[in-house]
Amino acid sequence: MELSKCNETVKVSVGIDVSKGHSTVSFFRTGDKSPSKPFTINHDIPDLKSLERKLDRYKANGTLRIYMECTGRYHLGLANGLYKDGYTVYAVNPKLLADFHDDSLRKPKTDPVDAQKIASYGIQYWNKDRRPFNQMDSKRECLKECERQYKLYTDECVTFTNNLLSLTDLTCPGVNRLFSSNTNQNGHLKWVDFVNTWWHVDCIRKMSMNAFSNRYCKWCQKHGYEFSEDKAEDIMDWAKKALVAMPKSTYIKKTIQIAVNAINDLLETIQNTKKHMNQLASQLPEYPVVMKMDGVGEVTGPIIMGELGDVTRFNKRSQITAFAGVDPKKHESGDDKPKSSRATKIGSPELRRALYLVMTSKLARKPQGDRVYDFIVKKRSEGKKYLVYMTAGANKFLRIYYGTVRDYMQNKQNPSFIQDKAPAGQANVSQTA
Repeated sequence: MELSKCNETVKVSVGIDVSKGHSTVSFFRTGDKSPSKPFTINHDIPDLKSLERKLDRYKANGTLRIYMECTGRYHLGLANGLYKDGYTVYAVNPKLLADFHDDSLRKPKTDPVDAQKIASYGIQYWNKDRRPFNQMDSKRECLKECERQYKLYTDECVTFTNNLLSLTDLTCPGVNRLFSSNTNQNGHLKWVDFVNTWWHVDCIRKMSMNAFSNRYCKWCQKHGYEFSEDKAEDIMDWAKKALVAMPKSTYIKKTIQIAVNAINDLLETIQNTKKHMNQLASQLPEYPVVMKMDGVGEVTGPIIMGELGDVTRFNKRSQITAFAGVDPKKHESGDDKPKSSRATKIGSPELRRALYLVMTSKLARKPQGDRVYDFIVKKRSEGKKYLVYMTAGANKFLRIYYGTVRDYMQNKQNPSFIQDKAPAGQANVSQTA
């Protein structure tokens, strides 16, 4: 495509389809019939400089904007490099590009076609009020990656725990139901540490009650758990009644202890990651007011802050609920007007899971005067289904979150702002979520 020699200002949309390690680029100027032939660049400094030389040629004869799809982490390197060198970059939500069909009945899916489609999208919505890409604060990006790692470790821990349960069914069935979810300062579960020592019921029922009670007391003191004489008697009664599928042997003992060590390593990693998440989140400006919201805990708080990012980039409350995917998906046609609609579920599933945990915490604690809890109770009294009033509560919470955090960040120089502007019923920090 040759550059126009006239001095008229033209709009140049640069569409970049980002992949892992490389991207496909296409240019589209106003006045041209179609985007230019796409070409591929690698995600390295030489190819970035080569692309910038082409961008400068177009930029000299018009207003240039770069559009790319938000593809996880893949677009960040290229977007940051172009942003630092002074180019206007727009990172577009993948849902918007998926719904854009460029006035065509055909829907091919290739990298060159996608690059041209993104370039056409930029021209089509050039005048749309949209914030350009801004280099995300390093602490927010690190927090987001940290909470994703936390999710990975917890998922792995669930898998390893289920494996240990299947092993203990052979030697001490039902041992996990003997204790509540007690944990020590290292994050270990009591029943997991218990089977590391008493891995078979014969280890218990061959002892006298006094001998076991004394040893169990010392074990609790050593591992940081509460001791109860009644609990020792319950354990002895359980051991005498248990019917096992496998006799004692050094092989099954070693197998169970290896599984226990794997779980404990994961639990310690989860505990350390949780502390690191809170240390990162505490450096964000909205941390004090978010952690004061009822139902927000040491896990859900950092996740919500990390997934939502800077809320000031949203222009209105409906945008933040749409970003989280908890807004209703309206679908009406003619006389077909359903009374209720499903949630769109567009956006981060980690964010929606954290919101669900916050709603669960509110239902368990029943905070009087809390607007979100009162709203959930109202919807439940109207006969709404469980997922309906939980999603409606998450929507209500996000709207309050948006207004509270936005106002706090705009007025954080006022020391009395938190007490004056905090939502009703959200004055206590809850760590139960």
